[in-house]
Amino acid sequence: VSRKDPESRKKAVAELIERLTSKGYWPQMLMFPEGTTTNGRSLIKFKPGAFLAGVPVQPVLLRYPNEVDTVRWAYNGTTWKEVVWHTTSQLYTNMTVEFLPVYNPSEEEKKDPSLYADNVQ
Repeated sequence: VSRKDPESRKKAVAELIERLTSKGYWPQMLMFPEGTTTNGRSLIKFKPGAFLAGVPVQPVLLRYPNEVDTVRWAYNGTTWKEVVWHTTSQLYTNMTVEFLPVYNPSEEEKKDPSLYADNVQ
């Protein structure tokens, strides 16, 4: 997606909806509905893009219990050299994955992706 080109965004949305409604033709998709990274201290508002197709979603919680933060390095003031250092400073990265229950949207949520996003969050 080219963030500067509105047509590129429209094409990406159309492709996303097509894949999410393909009934198994495409593999499942992992999306990060916040649309950005954070320092990991809190969950920020979900954007509606991941919910546009109105299909059920299964929220997944990812935790990174590492001593050195090699995952959430995109906080204010981090240089690319620090990013490389943090990323390569551990031989491996621990991650805990928790699968939450599948959320099935109501008819109202299917028509309103922002409402759907808010209710999943």
